[in-house]
Amino acid sequence: MSDRFNMRRFWTMLRHDYDHNVPSAWIGMPLAAFAAILFGEIGFMMSGYSINPESFADTFYVVLASFFILSMVLMATFMFDKMSGRYGQISYLTLPATNLEKFLVNLLETVVSTIVFFIIGMVLADAARIGLCMTLFNKPLFQTMLLPQIFVEKVVPLGVIAMWLQSVTMIGSALWRRKVLVKSLALLFVVVAAAILINGICNPSLTTTNIILAPLTLANYVLTYKIFVKTQLK
Repeated sequence: MSDRFNMRRFWTMLRHDYDHNVPSAWIGMPLAAFAAILFGEIGFMMSGYSINPESFADTFYVVLASFFILSMVLMATFMFDKMSGRYGQISYLTLPATNLEKFLVNLLETVVSTIVFFIIGMVLADAARIGLCMTLFNKPLFQTMLLPQIFVEKVVPLGVIAMWLQSVTMIGSALWRRKVLVKSLALLFVVVAAAILINGICNPSLTTTNIILAPLTLANYVLTYKIFVKTQLK
């Protein structure tokens, strides 16, 4: 087998993962986002934050951003869950694909798929909220889509931060095979604590923060790949 990147092998790996992860990820992730966001919206609709769409947007974006970042971080801890256990390691490492192709498939599923599935769940939740506003709640001002605009205007600017946080937990997923979630979140806690300390001293703007974190995110991707390549059966 050639060590050069091959698109056919890449798509074969992607289909392999799709066939083996439909119940847990391809369906579970949008449903989880849908349920969490919808319950969050209902909570806000029943509170004093739903006076008008503007006040709703000014407050609910914090909840939406928190859900988005949490989704990115948690999904990263499962990046290499296919390799948990000796049998899983043997099965995955012997698949007919290069390390780069396997890594890119996992990266695509972890980063792109999480974003896409979250957006799908968000849109469905917003549509369900409109249905509730038209039936159970007497709120005609809220009978319109709100979350897509909130996501674009207030959450997307935090995208680099979310991807950086996710890249930290990716390292944990590649590094450990047991208690990955706990260890990865512990690693993230240490890194975030250091970042908060540095941020408090330097107080950079969001733009400056994104400029700094973008190359750090890429560096974490490279480090994750190198750890993955050096994976040995234990």
